[in-house]
Amino acid sequence: MRRWQRWTLGLGAVFFGITSAACSNVGSFTKAPITKLATGGTVSARQQQFMLRRLKWEHRGLSGKITGLSYFTDTYRPIAGARSKDTLTIHKGPFKGDYGIKRVIRLVDTDRRGKRRRQVVVEITGQFFDPSQAQYWKTFHKGTGGISLKENIFTDSTSFLPEVPVGTVLVVVMGGQERRFTVMKTLASKFGLRGLQRVGYVVREPLPTGLKNLNYRVLTPTPGVSDKLKYHIRWAGSGLSGHNFTLGINRRRYNQNEVDALLRSTNMSKKKLSSVGAKRSAAIVFQVTGAVAAVIGGFLALVRRDDFPGAQQAIPWSIAGGGVALLLAAIPLNVSANNDYLNSAQAYNKDLIRRLKIQPPRNSSVAEKSDSKKNDIAPGPAAAPSAKANR
Repeated sequence: MRRWQRWTLGLGAVFFGITSAACSNVGSFTKAPITKLATGGTVSARQQQFMLRRLKWEHRGLSGKITGLSYFTDTYRPIAGARSKDTLTIHKGPFKGDYGIKRVIRLVDTDRRGKRRRQVVVEITGQFFDPSQAQYWKTFHKGTGGISLKENIFTDSTSFLPEVPVGTVLVVVMGGQERRFTVMKTLASKFGLRGLQRVGYVVREPLPTGLKNLNYRVLTPTPGVSDKLKYHIRWAGSGLSGHNFTLGINRRRYNQNEVDALLRSTNMSKKKLSSVGAKRSAAIVFQVTGAVAAVIGGFLALVRRDDFPGAQQAIPWSIAGGGVALLLAAIPLNVSANNDYLNSAQAYNKDLIRRLKIQPPRNSSVAEKSDSKKNDIAPGPAAAPSAKANR
């Protein structure tokens, strides 16, 4: 058997295995949590359960703020649906440009009044500016009684440290040299020290313990140039590979496999998904068949072209062209399946409003064009989230 025949036989076996698995109905390994609706109590209590929201593939805001060398947040509302490998774009000011997102930190804190508040902090790859550029820094607080404790905790024995956002820079003088630390959390505790309760910082970088009477400065980006920034976060992926949704006040970004179980939990939304399986299976078959045909045709046309003299050269090129055509034919099938998910989410929202007996919010429809600008605002009044802080 010739080498190219063995290649063809092997690719055919791989193609058969993939297509047979794709055509079968396999459940998702990760499901969105499905909880019973709380239909009793006050309207405010019933609105704890929010609608499914479609964020398309970006988040926009007008109140962005740089909190440190590599940290960014929104001072008006939590950033919805951001994940690592997304792209943050700032539209104005000296920090205008594109930045890759390295990590997303989601926090839930309780203020002095006992009200829980959410905050989402984005860590970018690289830095917004050079740390030596003094024009971008403001000394927010300084002291001479710094103490380094275990677990990378820094506090002051003579004064109360101010509460600062994630990403704030702490500059400590050690051995005559300045070292920079990134504040990741603000704590209130006695820290095993005598006296009243104190405020301490949990820093990210390794902090030598047991040091006392340290000179330090707390630096924050200069107001005016680092806040009130217009920005948007462009999500990785596209509508061809599947739309993304957020659910409720948590605003976590669910992928299409996760939200599938939730949409099939009601009859109204389940009907909209009746043809999704056939469309997805057909698209997968087209994609796999097209990829295999394009590879085989390209291999025969470029590597084994001596086996097809003269007019026979059209044979391998036709195989490759047919494969590309099948790949293109899978695109409208995927788009149609994604639209079915959008219609199903809209039906789920309508059914949810009916069962909870609440007035629909102004921006309840996931398919409205106006959602392209206000799609990440949670409908109804802001309710206390039940999820714990996660990073």
